[in-house]
Formats: sequence, structure tokens, C-alpha cells
Amino acid sequence: MTRAQDSVFGIAEVCREVCRHIHTSGKRGDLARIARCSRLLMEPALDVLWEEILDMEHLLKLIPALEMTTETQDDRETTVYRFLYPPQSNDWSRFDFYGRRVRTLRYLHYRDIDCSVFRRLGRYRLTPMLPALRTLHWHHEHPGLMFGPEFISEVSPFISSSLRHISIGTFWEHPIDYQPPSDHEALESFLHMLPYRAPSVEAFEIYGHMQVTSFAFISRFQRLRVVNLNGIVMMKPFPERDTLTAFSTLPLLESIIGLDVLGDKLVGISLQPGFPSLTHLSLDHVKPLGVLILLKMISSRALTSLSISHMNRGSSEEVLSCVAYLSKFSSTLEEVRFATQFEHSALDVGIPIVEACYQLPKLQVLRISSTRTQEWQMITPTQAERMTQAWPSMRDLSLSCHLSFHSLKMFALQWHSLRSLSFGTLFADGSLREARSGTPILSHRLASLSIQHYSPNDDHFLIASMLDRLFPRFQVGYLAVGEVMQAIKVLQEARADQEKRVLASLP
Repeated sequence: MTRAQDSVFGIAEVCREVCRHIHTSGKRGDLARIARCSRLLMEPALDVLWEEILDMEHLLKLIPALEMTTETQDDRETTVYRFLYPPQSNDWSRFDFYGRRVRTLRYLHYRDIDCSVFRRLGRYRLTPMLPALRTLHWHHEHPGLMFGPEFISEVSPFISSSLRHISIGTFWEHPIDYQPPSDHEALESFLHMLPYRAPSVEAFEIYGHMQVTSFAFISRFQRLRVVNLNGIVMMKPFPERDTLTAFSTLPLLESIIGLDVLGDKLVGISLQPGFPSLTHLSLDHVKPLGVLILLKMISSRALTSLSISHMNRGSSEEVLSCVAYLSKFSSTLEEVRFATQFEHSALDVGIPIVEACYQLPKLQVLRISSTRTQEWQMITPTQAERMTQAWPSMRDLSLSCHLSFHSLKMFALQWHSLRSLSFGTLFADGSLREARSGTPILSHRLASLSIQHYSPNDDHFLIASMLDRLFPRFQVGYLAVGEVMQAIKVLQEARADQEKRVLASLP
């Protein structure tokens, strides 16, 4: 290496950027060879190589005290680690040489490894396994494992003060039919100590089956910006007052995902305003009363997104009162996703919710769904015009209602920002051929169009030609569903072929 090269590669930042460029270009093998042959580049090359790992296998192989074998358990091959002797200080030297470089661990495992090795190794460590770890994704997808003492002792050795993002959990998709662990104290103490062990966490996600517990510990994550509880399955609803109070006091919290709010035990309780930085709120199972209480607590003037996945109780009047209260955020709210279930009739909460959202002039995304979709009314041309005036920046609209072709044309003519549109039935007014002759040829940039039914539905190609005039750029995709969409695909392919012929004929 020349003196000039030596001086350049003596700058750590330059070396790191060179190594990162090699790594991102997919030449991982080259980076490993550089680490072996260049003393100046060895450290930055190893830092980049080990910055993110997807499992612990390569690091565990560096511990001489461990012996790896493969066993068959429940008709599956499982990696098992056996201790030849208690690890001594020198057994950790190679492990630590590489482990101190790991910044991100994304570990998704099922039953391919006996995870007891991690809790046993933790007994021989006074320091975290990966002391520089900033992002921990530890997902144990075993249907028989609950978020209890066994899982906690498995993941605990990887909790450190350097962490900024924690995502941990066990299998949660299906209900379980066995009793939860009797040692509830293990879960409580783990959650209680977590903010002290990882005080700088900015994003926190936890999921899996667990016993009822309070989320008051969240309030001690003073740097927290995102919290995701979407995958938690509890035997009973968790204490809402403690949880809402804890969340509301966090000064930097921007996004809450997967929160359940019923509100039954909050009636008559004075809750202080909070959530000063909240921009995104995603609720899972809720009652209208709980939603209204929560909305009244929010002091943030930057709320841009509200999503409700399952509002399955409460009267229609209570549902509409929640939506009406959203006018408090009329200057900022851009996205509303609202799903009502079971007893809520679309006649009572369908169009009325749409009309209540007229007070949100900055709305760009509106998605409303109901299980009783057959009750949705027709959007009249007058209502369609009112919608285009109320939401001039709309780009994603999904309703279960029905549209006349005249209303659809108004959407196409007035909403140039629209990129996704989904609705129930499209009704062609009068004669199809007369309707087609009055359909303008536009260059609208709508990319996604979903229509459940057509009426009349006996002339698919004519309907397709009318839609193609309005939305010539929407992406049908390779799997065109239904005769109308297949006809539109044929029209698009024919037009593209004609454009190629015209271009080829130009001098």
C-alpha cells in the first residue's frame, strides 16, 4: 500500500464507508477477504460484517465450552448445545471479539434450536451477551411457549443499556388451551426492570400470550417514540387506567399501535390530558366509550392518523359521537380507518360516518368497513360532489357503498390526487352505450381500483372500456380477477402494443 493510500485508509470514517459500500453491493465474501489481508481495513470490515446477524449459531460456535449436536424432537431436527464444562473467562474471548460488533439481532426461531442454551449461558455472564446491541428482534414462534419465565430467561441475557429498539414475543396467532405459568412474578419483574436495563429505548414491541399485567412500566421509557401492543393476547383486559396514564405522560411518544380501550372502568374517573407528541393512533378491540375517553385525553395538535380495527360494541349513536369528536383534530388528521362489527348496521353508521368526516378537510385516506355490507346505500351524485369538495387531497378511498357511473365520473374528474379506490357495486346509468358515449377520455393516475359487483353485468367488455377511459393507468396485475378486469387488461395490452408500433414508426 502506498503512503497516500495509507494516509487515506488511516481515516476510520473512510474505511467504514468503503467497507459498507462493498457490503451493500452484495460482495460479502470480498469483505471477509479484505478483513483477513488488510490490517488497516480489518476492524471496519469486521464491524460491517457483524453489524447485523440473523441467528446466534456462528457466535455460539466460538465458545469452546459448548458442543453442538443434532437431535430429533417431535419429528423435527433440533440443534442442541451441551456444556463440556462451565465456561471460563478465556472461553468468551473469541465470542466477545465478534459479538461486541453486533448492532442488530433479528432472530426468528421455531423449534430448530434448544433455546435453553441462552438462559444457561446467561448464568455465566456478568455483562450482556451483545453489549453494543441497538436493535433486538427476538421472536420465538413456538405454539406451546407462553410469555412466561422460560421465555424471559431466554431473552434476558440480550437486554442491554445500548438498546434503542426492542421487539420480543412468542407465538400468538391462535388461542391456547393450557393454563398459564403460575410464576406471574417473573413477568412483572421483567417488565418492571426493563426500563432500567434499557433506558434509551425508542421503539418497543411485545407480543404473545401472557397473564394480565399492568403497562405502567412504559412511563419510565422517557425516550419512547413508538409502542406496539398489537400481538398481545391476555386472559382478561389489562388495566386501562394505568396503561393510558402511563402512555399519556411520555413526552416523545408519537405512535401507539394495537391498543385495546373498552372504557367500562374509566367512567367517572378523571384522566389528565396528555399524549403531547402523538401523531399516529391505532386501536384494536374497542368500545365507543373507551375511544371517546381516549380522544379527549389527547392534547397533541399533530395527530395525523387514526385506525380502529374492531369496534364491536356500543350503540350507533355512540359510534357517531366518536367520529364527530374527530373534528377536534380537523387541522391535522389525514388518515382515518374505521371498522365496525356485528350489531352496527351500515344504514346507521355507514354514510353517517362518511358525512361526519366532512369536517376533516385534510383527509387523504378514508377506509370504512362493516360486516353488514349489503345494507350500504348508493352514493348519489350530490353526495359524490360533496365528498370531492370536502376532501380535495383524497388519495385512498375504500367504502362498502355503491356508486352510479355518474358519481364515479365525478370522482375521476375532480379527484386528480386519487390513487386507490374501492367500493361495492357499480351501477351504469341508463343504456350502457349511451353512458359510454358520455364518458370522457382521461389520463387519470389511479393505480388501484377494486369493484365487487357490476350492474348490469352482461356486457363486460363495454363496462371495461368505460372504466379504461376514466382510469387508463390503473394496475390490473397478472392475476386479473373477473371478466371486467380481464377485459381491461386486454385493452391495456392492446394500447401498449399500439404505442410501441407508433414509436417504432417514428424517424
